[in-house]
Amino acid sequence: MAIDPNYLPGKWYREIFWNFRNPPTLFSRTDVLEGIPTWNPSDGFWFLVHKSGLPFLSYRGKHIEFYIGWRPSGAFGIAFRHANARGSEKVH
Repeated sequence: MAIDPNYLPGKWYREIFWNFRNPPTLFSRTDVLEGIPTWNPSDGFWFLVHKSGLPFLSYRGKHIEFYIGWRPSGAFGIAFRHANARGSEKVH
């Protein structure tokens, strides 16, 4: 998010203070991994590391699927559900 031009204009610490106003936003998004799927195409575990070093781990099996970390879209997320639950890409 861009810094508000009216926030501490001319101060050297402006950017530092802006980013620490809401610390969770520092880690809420990272680079986007275009063309990389969220799930292992062959099922099983899938581990990714963004250019920024932030991790993503997912697992999809016959009965469950879960993920934790910074998804390929760049957003942080956590999910744990039955493989055929609403929200699952496996629902037919």
